[in-house]
Amino acid sequence: MNNIVYYFNHSGEIMMFPVDDNSDMFVDKDKKVERRNEVLSELKANLQEIEKPRNVLLLGGLGTGKSSFINTVLTALTGKHRYCANIGSGNRHNSTRLQRVSCKKYLNPKHEDDKALNFPNFIDIIGLDFQLSNPEEVDTVNRQIMNLIFNGKLPENTDLLDVGRNLKVGHEIEERSEDESLAIDIIVVVISLEDNNIPHALLDEIYTEANLRTRQVPVFAVLTKKDTCDLSQKGFEKKKKDIAESISIDVNKILICENYQPYEEPDSRDVEILEFLTKLCDPCFKAVKLQKMKFKKKQATSPDTDTPTTNPTSLAKDRWALMEVRSLINWVSFSIVGLVLLALIIHIFKEKLYK
Repeated sequence: MNNIVYYFNHSGEIMMFPVDDNSDMFVDKDKKVERRNEVLSELKANLQEIEKPRNVLLLGGLGTGKSSFINTVLTALTGKHRYCANIGSGNRHNSTRLQRVSCKKYLNPKHEDDKALNFPNFIDIIGLDFQLSNPEEVDTVNRQIMNLIFNGKLPENTDLLDVGRNLKVGHEIEERSEDESLAIDIIVVVISLEDNNIPHALLDEIYTEANLRTRQVPVFAVLTKKDTCDLSQKGFEKKKKDIAESISIDVNKILICENYQPYEEPDSRDVEILEFLTKLCDPCFKAVKLQKMKFKKKQATSPDTDTPTTNPTSLAKDRWALMEVRSLINWVSFSIVGLVLLALIIHIFKEKLYK
């Protein structure tokens, strides 16, 4: 007997596919199939509730698997691997432009009900150079690039390699207006488990740009290449915790993932990937533009209008000085009285002496 698995086809329609009993697609077929279909229902509910397709930005270093993860999500969603995002190999940049994988590129609903499903747009960019992250600098090249992208100031297909080169030599990009349709709604930080080192400097910059500058953007993370690293389950959990602390997010917003390869069929990875996608589309997570208040320098007041200080230390000093003055006045008064009495006694003594 076959199990039924549901996928979204290219037209956005939910399609049914039978899974043979002998298939290794799921270890526990019944439960996995049931859970997968539940997750798709939850995802669909979220997509109907959000107002517009979200722009999901993939951030990470060179070769961490950003583009491959986009293709992996779409494979889990549609049941078919497609090169929607360009992938490469080696030590050279393959993604050098700002590539926008729109929902219309991988799903194109024809029915009115399906058009209400606001599937996300995935933004793929050049791998960030960890060496360009410096905690001592306010505006590093990476921070400038992130700020431009977060605020929708760079159009699709912008040559990011050229932008980085110009910023690196100190050139300033001409002021551009913000395009809300290009502004980032969700950030997904992609880190390879093959690298034992955590890029703390870059993660600090991502935290600052995503929370403290002009916008506050929800941040998630994906740890890729699970299949090619030698970490134990305990090691995975420790890595998740360390990265969560570095970007100040909950560990439940981190996915440990093994990306699909072009020759692989969808398997049990689908459930966790779709659960993660459902979180990215949760209406509770929203990017907001921070409202910065304007301030002016406090004007110095003239001495005549100064308000008396209420500093406790200053008051104590004033009281002590007053006590010293009073003591001096008392001493002078007693001295004068003493001298007067002494003069009177001498005068009386002289009068008696001459009599």
